[in-house]
Amino acid sequence: MLAVGGAFAAARMTSNTICDGSPPYSTSRIPGSIEVEVVNVPNIRNYNTADDVERINRRKNGEEYANIIGDNSFVLYDIVQKANPPAEGGPATLSATTKAFIRAGPRKTTYFDPSTTRAAIVTCGGLCPGMNSVIYHVVSSLRDVYGVETILGIKGGFHGLVGGTLPMILDDKATSGIQHQGGTILGSARGGFDPDKIMATLSAWGVNMLFVVGGDGTHRAANALAERAKQDGHAISIVGIPKTIDNDIDILDHSFGFDSAVSEAQLAIESAKTEAACAPNGIGIVKLMGRHAGFIAVHASLSNGDVDCVLIPELPVDVEDGSPTNILSHVERVVRKKGHAVVVVAEGAGEELLLKEQSHQTDASGKQPDLPPIGEYMKKALAAHMKAKGMPATIKYIDPSYMIRSVEANASDSYYAMMLAQNAVHGAMAGYTGFSPGLVNNRMVYIPITALVENSPRGINPQGRTIERTVNLTGQPVKR
Repeated sequence: MLAVGGAFAAARMTSNTICDGSPPYSTSRIPGSIEVEVVNVPNIRNYNTADDVERINRRKNGEEYANIIGDNSFVLYDIVQKANPPAEGGPATLSATTKAFIRAGPRKTTYFDPSTTRAAIVTCGGLCPGMNSVIYHVVSSLRDVYGVETILGIKGGFHGLVGGTLPMILDDKATSGIQHQGGTILGSARGGFDPDKIMATLSAWGVNMLFVVGGDGTHRAANALAERAKQDGHAISIVGIPKTIDNDIDILDHSFGFDSAVSEAQLAIESAKTEAACAPNGIGIVKLMGRHAGFIAVHASLSNGDVDCVLIPELPVDVEDGSPTNILSHVERVVRKKGHAVVVVAEGAGEELLLKEQSHQTDASGKQPDLPPIGEYMKKALAAHMKAKGMPATIKYIDPSYMIRSVEANASDSYYAMMLAQNAVHGAMAGYTGFSPGLVNNRMVYIPITALVENSPRGINPQGRTIERTVNLTGQPVKR
């Protein structure tokens, strides 16, 4: 049994009917049990009780919440289960172990006193649609729901906590309307993490609640701060808000900004389609973001429906002459049949082909590993291949990489950012630390950062249904 971020609580549920329908619906009963490991979230109360008094949680205006969440309410992680086959004529049985995460939301009591709380927000890493929405809703939840008066905006990522840069005061004037803007009003950067200096700065500024918006590397840094605070007995809540345009943070259904990026990528694919269709032996190549995972490339292609080939980091790129999975030959066949082709490549595809050294780790200064020049390579390789086959091609190469991450969040991502921000504030006020809010099976939960980053960055399963859907759409051969 697995315990992450604290002791787990085990519960045993006996399965009843699979469906409670009435005729004409059929039902069946499968005997057995599911053992559930509830993944607990670290709380400041576990190591610092000096300020832990009975504070009933009410809104700033004194109203009670309609739905107070307790730690006995949780969401199952692995909701798809498979019954064991019958043995010697007996019935099928269900026996499984799954994790569960506690539901997010306001708690009955708060650890922090809003009147003495000073919060700060920092945005790290690359840009992503919805970052300003997160800032806006963290501020409005702290100020308008709980009555926290002082909220600081850290400029330039972690650099703003170590270099003496004065923070912004996030008041009504500073945040008015920012939820409708792309980017982040605080600026964002990689690197600059120095736990000693950061903790000293937070202490000097009287901050007892820090919201860190970033990806898996940023979350590892946030967890290090939470551990340092615990060692020092410092009553400060460190909260991560998971942000990655690549959708490669584990456990979550998806990350905010991903839906907006996929929608924006459609414009580039549609342009590539038009360019290719209007040229003799036309081929349109679109390079999309996706350093370690091909979620944007695949989802944009599946949504569009006109893509004939998708290259992603999770699958090798085969250009070997005579190979049944040669991707150049596949594009050639498409052009012969349709007169044109559209190819989408994720920026991290082709590492095994184009890079001698492969690395997925960003160094301490924030420098990321080199990317394979997959877009330029495919343009040259396809041009040479088509010419050799007596079919000189007109190839158009489109690279909208940064355009898709700097746009305003769409309605879906704006709503998700609001839910993340509100629940991050509820969790922090309750004294939780070293955690992130996130969507799991379409329910908001609290996830210990240790669990969130354990298997991040995640990728698309090469044997999974998403790849099968892609092959069904494009008809491309896949080398697994």
